[in-house]
Amino acid sequence: MRNFLLIAGIVCFLSFLPVRSFADKQYVEIFRNEDAVVSLKTDSVKDMDGYVSAVIKKIPRGQYLREWSDIAGDQTSYILFSCSFSKELKRMKLNKCAVYDKTGSAINSYDTETFLWEDIAPGTTAELEYDFVMELYKNIKN
Repeated sequence: MRNFLLIAGIVCFLSFLPVRSFADKQYVEIFRNEDAVVSLKTDSVKDMDGYVSAVIKKIPRGQYLREWSDIAGDQTSYILFSCSFSKELKRMKLNKCAVYDKTGSAINSYDTETFLWEDIAPGTTAELEYDFVMELYKNIKN
């Protein structure tokens, strides 16, 4: 029983350690929840005049994985989203996304250039993404 508690304690401790969500060091984890692990490709953050562009990587889990499996197939491992973030207002626009399998091969892609700018609701995961990208942008800019 004592060994079990020790192992359980170690597992709990390790689950709270901050880790990069991907082997590629270009990505830094923004957040994780029951539906996804979300990271930012740090070298993708670029100043584009009125907005900032960035690539967001999501590893779907739970309900989000089921939704993406319905859209792109059961082999879905992760999705890369090319996004634009407004400098003036809390708004974002999805530009493109590509779905990858476990081998890193693209299995589907979607051109979302026709998507419009959307306001970001407070307290959402989109706000976490926006705040993280803009903070990194400010640090790069200065």
